[in-house]
Amino acid sequence: EKEGGDGEDDGEAESGSGAEKAPEPLAEGAVPGALDTLYDYAKFQFDCGNYAAAGECLAAYRVMSAGAVSAALLNVGERRFFAMWGRLASEILMRNWVGAAAAVRELREGIEMAAGNAGGGGKGGVGMAGFSLNPLQQLQHRTWLIHWSLFVFFNHPEGLGLLSSMWFNDRYLNTIQTNCPHVLRYLAAAIIISGNRGKQALTSTSAAAAGAAAQPAAPVVPAMSSALLDDLVRVVQQESSSYHDPITEFIQHLYVSFNFDSAQAVLKKCEAVLAQDFFLAPYLPEFLDAARVMIFEVYCRVHHCIDLPKIAERLDMPVAADAERWIVDLIRGARLNAKIDSQKAQVHMGTPAPSVYETIAESTRGAIIRTAAISATLDRGGGALAAAVTAGDGTPQDAAAGTGG
Repeated sequence: EKEGGDGEDDGEAESGSGAEKAPEPLAEGAVPGALDTLYDYAKFQFDCGNYAAAGECLAAYRVMSAGAVSAALLNVGERRFFAMWGRLASEILMRNWVGAAAAVRELREGIEMAAGNAGGGGKGGVGMAGFSLNPLQQLQHRTWLIHWSLFVFFNHPEGLGLLSSMWFNDRYLNTIQTNCPHVLRYLAAAIIISGNRGKQALTSTSAAAAGAAAQPAAPVVPAMSSALLDDLVRVVQQESSSYHDPITEFIQHLYVSFNFDSAQAVLKKCEAVLAQDFFLAPYLPEFLDAARVMIFEVYCRVHHCIDLPKIAERLDMPVAADAERWIVDLIRGARLNAKIDSQKAQVHMGTPAPSVYETIAESTRGAIIRTAAISATLDRGGGALAAAVTAGDGTPQDAAAGTGG
């Protein structure tokens, strides 16, 4: 994880506002040394704790240096890149989570631009000329960004969804598996909590629609996105030999071995872990509720008739009446195909047909990520072809002839 004492990266802060002016070339007659002075002054303001002032200075620096590509300013691309880290640091320290989320997105793009420069693909972008990151540096910066983004995603209103979207990207998932498998705890917690939130949002929408007009019975609502959950289970299984904690063990016991006794025992350990975790402690009640929903739904998939006292024990609810009220609320909210026999203290589960809409949605959910990966591969191939053409006499025919020979 990137240490807070790294003077070059932590010191460069940028504006607390989310937006930035359109890049313009360096003004005619501007002294190149003035840019370095402005950059150093922004760092000085950051070191003094004046994050807003540092942000304003770095915003001006980045706008003025956007077109600086002369030989005298070869370090501008590098400083513009580290200014992105400065912006993220200042936004986090000012607790401007919306601006910090924008800074994370910008820094992701900056890393890819620098990687494009290193690969010779010509995708360095405006203001990044002359600066590149080799594969090891790319891995290091992505590792830093993963850790810094924890402050953003666990405070942003939509942060859990942004976290899963970013971390399940192929490059960042490979970074996690290679360099920091310990953050799987946060990925698992985000998937568990956000999945339950999505179901609660759908429940609220359905209730509002039912209040306006009578609605026919809706199909069963899944607990969470099965695509994300499947990816999470796969990654947890792959990394179980190198890293595991109560949260990842809970996923493995519940969705791999279907050992409900072990899942219940590990859930108690999860409560102790979350209570002491800086990022997850505020989500403890929500996590426990979502975990109980997961246990109940998985248990219902493998049992058609469930005794209320037994499910109360599985859910760590000592009073069966509390478990019955909780299950009734869950069945009504999610419109599960289930009935409760109060006399026999049993829950009878139905077997509904899968929804065509859900089947299509789940099968196409990963299309965007796969398309982006294919596009990046094609772009790298295009850069190699351009290099081959340049190596000849500059004509595509020569390159094709060389390939055919």
